Amino acid sequence: MDVFTGLSNASHTQFSNFGSSHSSNSAQHQSVSVNEQLEEKWYASPEEINEGVCTILSNIYSLGVLFFELLCQFESERAHAAAMLDLCHRIFPPTFLSENLKEAGFCLRLLHPEPSLRPTTRYYKLFIGAKCEALESYN
Repeated sequence: MDVFTGLSNASHTQFSNFGSSHSSNSAQHQSVSVNEQLEEKWYASPEEINEGVCTILSNIYSLGVLFFELLCQFESERAHAAAMLDLCHRIFPPTFLSENLKEAGFCLRLLHPEPSLRPTTRYYKLFIGAKCEALESYN
């Protein structure tokens, strides 16, 4: 198991199109496959992973992941992968917390492991609306 990606080595194997084994095509397809698997895992809510259930509250969780990814800057792909694996435990990089304190609090609510404790779509519309009003008054 790769410590940074959370995937087993067996999941890294993929054949290129039409069963051919061109090394450059194979490496490219392997990279795409691993990235797709990682993103699927990163964005999946706990209830999707554990029960195979996807609801609007699962989408709220995924929104929290996206929000984090948009705000956080990563030094490398490896740092990105490590931060995303920590995120499923609601652990943020220290720089993210110091640079985005309010947003980190919002992300924590979106990423709550208990779906019923995540904010509703109405809540985040109010949050985003307040942010937009603040930006308008800033200009």
